[in-house]
Amino acid sequence: MKFFHTIRTKICSLFQRNKKCCIIFSIALPAFLLSGIIYFSYTNHVSDSSEEPPVSDSASNALDATTAAQPSQEDSAAEELPEPEPEAPPEPVLNDDSLLAIVDQYADEYNAVNISAAVVENGAVTASCGWGMADLGGRAMTKDTKIRCASISKVVVALCAMRMAQDGLVNLDDSISNYWGVDISSRSYPDVPISLELLLTHTSTISELTAQRSLSAAASSLSQHPFTGEKPGSIWRYSNYGYGVIGLTLEQAYGNTLEEYVQSYFLKPMGIDGSFYTASFSAEELASLYRGTTNEWSAANQAATRLPQGIGDAMSFFCGNFTSSAGDYAKLIALLANDGTYDGVFYLSPEAIADMEMPRLAANNGESDFQQCLTLRRKENVYGQEILYYHTGSAYGIYALASYNPITRNGVVVISSGANRSIDEEGIYGLCASISKEAYRQIDAGKGTI
Repeated sequence: MKFFHTIRTKICSLFQRNKKCCIIFSIALPAFLLSGIIYFSYTNHVSDSSEEPPVSDSASNALDATTAAQPSQEDSAAEELPEPEPEAPPEPVLNDDSLLAIVDQYADEYNAVNISAAVVENGAVTASCGWGMADLGGRAMTKDTKIRCASISKVVVALCAMRMAQDGLVNLDDSISNYWGVDISSRSYPDVPISLELLLTHTSTISELTAQRSLSAAASSLSQHPFTGEKPGSIWRYSNYGYGVIGLTLEQAYGNTLEEYVQSYFLKPMGIDGSFYTASFSAEELASLYRGTTNEWSAANQAATRLPQGIGDAMSFFCGNFTSSAGDYAKLIALLANDGTYDGVFYLSPEAIADMEMPRLAANNGESDFQQCLTLRRKENVYGQEILYYHTGSAYGIYALASYNPITRNGVVVISSGANRSIDEEGIYGLCASISKEAYRQIDAGKGTI
């Protein structure tokens, strides 16, 4: 065909002034050449068949023997080796008991009251446990006891934002003014869009305000340009209020509550018993939260908190109120470690996860340096891991850490209350760091005992 195209091009150049002639010749030439090829192929075949030299008896016998030795097409197909079975995932290193042994090793050292912990190995949740007392009055912590997650709740908000962006409900780079109907901008830099990306990376320069109880009150507050004098995007400043703004922005884009969204798109299909609302659970399902041995927020009071009604009524819940067991929360970590897949189902595209994991800037929270991604933080060569994505949390005596290694697809979740507040060299809460470090060590070493 390349030959036909070359000849046709050269001849057509001779007929540039007569396009009709060129078209006719372009059609006729390939047809003529093709018919010639067919004719000569046919005559050669006939000639070869009629002039085949006779085969001697000895040669004929050798030919017959050779033919007999060659397998038929049917025999050849039957003898083909089957494709190898896909490799089964390695057996988990840790189980519930061995994880509990790790937790027990450090719980008393840090004077914890209760701990919920879980591990992810090779992208699957393989172990979870509860340690201590859900209530010092006598109720034990179990692997299914729900505990408020503090600021690792922000990862849940980010997953919702990434899914909405993937589905075209929001654009992470657009000004959030488009969703609020009011001008939300910095007085000092009115032309810099205050976007979801800036809020997700704590670089919007938004002031740390008290969360409002209604959408109209929040809109009124934001219309007053509550931003500092720095250029948005140029400086890192952690903001709980900013995540309240993210949550309400997502609600307006979706047209319903973020609680309804996360239940529909993540929690229910993934089998996660969790909620942004502690009032979704009974007191018997919840752990009381302790600072030392002081009950900062009892299970009964958590269960009796107000249940938000409608869009805009839960602004203060999005920065740290997500509640679940560590075992259920770890399913979200498995989703991240698996590039958006959990139990064979895609919830986010690999591109969305890659965007979420991409570092935006170097940051320091006063205790540690790290790379700030979309909500997640990133460190290299920490706890024996080449790369670790993580988020911490603290409130009402809670200390929490959720982390994973995207290369090994292993992860650890630890949520505690009552423990001493100590920070390790990585700026991570001591109890959570110690449990996580030992869990990673045992998984990497391939043994589930201390």
